[in-house]
This record gives sequence, C-alpha cells and structure tokens, in this order.
Amino acid sequence: MVGAKSLGCLECKRRKVKCDQRFPKCANCERVGRWCSGPKSHFIRFVRPGAEEHMNTVTVSQYQSLKSPRSTVSERLSADLVRQLRDIDNVGYQLQCFGVFVSFLPARIGHNRALDAAVKCLLQVHSAMIRGKTLTTHTEGLDSYNESIALIRKDLNDKQTQTNAETVCAALILSTYELYKRDHCHSWVTHAGGVAAILQCWGPDRFVSDFEMALFASHYGSTVSTSIIYGKSCFLDAPEWHALRGRCLKTFPGLDKYTMDCLTALARLPNLLQSIRKSKASARRPIWSREQLQLAQEFKAMVSQHALKLHLDFLNPELIWERASTSSYSNQTMLVFAKPRIAFRYNFYWAVTIIANKILLAFGEDDQSLVEEYRDAAEDICRSFEYLQTLRPLGILWLNFAASMAYGVSGEATRQRIVEEMEEALFPIQIEATETVLNMSYNMLTGGIDEIEQIREFDTFYNG
Repeated sequence: MVGAKSLGCLECKRRKVKCDQRFPKCANCERVGRWCSGPKSHFIRFVRPGAEEHMNTVTVSQYQSLKSPRSTVSERLSADLVRQLRDIDNVGYQLQCFGVFVSFLPARIGHNRALDAAVKCLLQVHSAMIRGKTLTTHTEGLDSYNESIALIRKDLNDKQTQTNAETVCAALILSTYELYKRDHCHSWVTHAGGVAAILQCWGPDRFVSDFEMALFASHYGSTVSTSIIYGKSCFLDAPEWHALRGRCLKTFPGLDKYTMDCLTALARLPNLLQSIRKSKASARRPIWSREQLQLAQEFKAMVSQHALKLHLDFLNPELIWERASTSSYSNQTMLVFAKPRIAFRYNFYWAVTIIANKILLAFGEDDQSLVEEYRDAAEDICRSFEYLQTLRPLGILWLNFAASMAYGVSGEATRQRIVEEMEEALFPIQIEATETVLNMSYNMLTGGIDEIEQIREFDTFYNG
C-alpha cells in the first residue's frame, strides 16, 4: 500500500489539520496570524512498503501541475517599496528625502492596514511624479488615501488600545501626500499637527524602538512648524525632549546635528512670536520689555552656538566652493556643496539667522553687524539656488523656508529673482512660490516685525 508523508507546516502537523502547503505561509496560519514554518518541501515523498524512503521521479505533467507559491498583497507591496527605495538614483526623487523612518517601512508592511494603505498611496503618487504627472490634475493614490484615513480614524477611536507607531506613521505619510497635493497647506497642518499631538501624548519615555525614534526625528521639523502656525508653545522646548533628540542623534548618525540644533532653537520661537503679537495688539508702536529682549538674545545665542565651526567649514574648499554662475537670473558666483546635507545645513542656518537678527534689531539692538550678517545670509541663500536645483523636486521642499527669509530682507530685483528661481525649482510638484506666499511666510516667522519698523519710520518722517 502506497502512503504519503505529510509535508505541511509544523503548526498544522501539531494541530492535526490539513495544510495547503503554501509558501512562505500557509492559509491556516495566515488566517489566524500565527508564525508559519512553511512546507517541508516543494516535492512529494512516497514510501513503499518494505522499502526505504526515496524521492520519486517527478514527471513533466506533474511538474506542470505544481503551482508556484502565490505572494500576498502585503508581500507585493513590500517588494514594490523596496524596489523604489533601491532603484531611484536621482537624489531629488528618492523616497529617503521624507525622513529616516522610510527605511523601516518594508519590515512594517502587513502589520497595520492603515499603514499599508498609506504606503500604497505614497508609492502611487511617487510613481506618478516620476512619470511627470502632477497631483493637481490626476487622482493617483486618492483611493488608498481615503482607505488609510478611514482606518486611522478607526484606530484612534479604539479607546481600548493605545495608538501604535504604525498608525502614527500612516498619518505622517498622509501629511506628505497633502503637501504635494497643494491643498493650501490646511490639510497638511491638520495631519502634521495631529501627529505632533500624539507624539506629545506619548511622552519622551514612550520612544523605545528605533522605528519610534525615527518617527520622532522625521517629524521634528514639522512639529516645530505646526507650533509656529498654530501660534502656541512648542513642547519640544523642554529638557526631557532635548534628551530624546540627543538619543536620536546617537541612533541615527545620518541626522545632521547642526540642523537639529537650529530646529531646537526654532522650538523657542513660538513663545517669542506670541510676545511680539501681544505687544503689537496693545499699541501702535509697542515698547519692548527687558524680558522680551532677553528672550530674543537667548534665541540668538542658541542659533549661533555653532557659528565659529560653520564659518571655518564654509572656508573649507573640500566642503563648499564657488564657481561661475550659469543662471540667467544672476551674474554672481554660485555655491557648490560637497553633499546635499551640507547645503541643507547652511541654508537652514542662514534662514534662522535672518529671523534672529531681524527680531533683535526690532527690539532695539543697536548693532550694525546684525544687519550685515543677515544681508550676507540672504545673499548666500540666493547663491545656493543653482546647486539646489539639482536636488529637485523632493530634495528642496524645505527651500521654501530659506527662500522666504531671503525674500523678506532683499531688494526688489533680488526678490524677483527669488520668485523666478523658486517657481522653476518647484514646478515638478506644482507647489506655489508666489510673492504673496513668500512674503506671508516671512511675516509669520518674524511676527510681522517689519510692519512695526515701517510704522516707526513713517512716524519719524511725519513728525519731522
């Protein structure tokens, strides 16, 4: 009598149930979410009575009847993500531009439906961007976006379980989608602000795994930005959150310490801006208090803590060098950076320096060097545009911040150049960089300090 040896997975053998021998996970184990050893072999072993076990010859017809293992939806999604992470050589189109959390995504696929839908949405939009399509005229990723939104709401409404890292990551990804969909910033602020609120509720002790810290590090800048937009204090301006930032820098050596320190300084800006707006509301020509001036000086000190090191590196021709500009917008030399992260570091530092100096001058600091410093910073931002064009579109989204600061302190000719350069740089993703947008960003980040200066100049001229 010919019998057959069971080739099912170990779990089905233990439970004495029929295994469909699917690889790498059988249907029984996949249905209940168990670990599966997979089938013992893709070939059948026969045992003849009175003879030793041997491998029977597989005929052509038997071979053709064998079905190749079918991959699951999650496995296909993970494979697509890995391909897009691995195969894109152009820095401006690499998904890694979104943050250090991206490298963790392939291993998280299949654990959370909201995250799976968000990743699918991201990949669809990214593929459309590579093909040259814009999100304003196409609906790539919209179905996956809606599915992820519904699943995120379901997870957040489940009061019996704490919001997990995968759900937070899904919301973070959707905020990126909104940003590139040009939804007038409102939806991005909603998603980004929601993620920041969850991270605050978690508290710094909740961040244990590398994936959780990667989410925190990737959303650090957006957390500061939403605090400024909402006009409220930023929770990151506290010692316990500073300590978490330090842990992230040790965990992810690729993070730029200088940029993170500038962001930490910016976390103090919302309190300063609140003070400025409150004084503006109380008087046409506000009188600044000693406490306000001290707050501004502390902000400037935080921004300038690496000024000497940055100056010395700026003079290092192996890191930054000049060459003749080929742009039709400028007759100056252009700046070339050895690495994109160096370009980001300096442009971010120059932009924050403009903010700090403008506020100090408005508060009555009589120091002409502050004026010269912010003018030099604006000029260097403009001289970086040509290099930064090589990082478009994803690699220069943050350039809106630096360009807005340079725009706010420049003359009309330079302002026109900045608008034209930004329109060209952001054209592939159709993000607006009009004079109104740049000026609005500048006034928001400086508390409308120039309006006060204009009133003072007018009053001085009128009163003779």
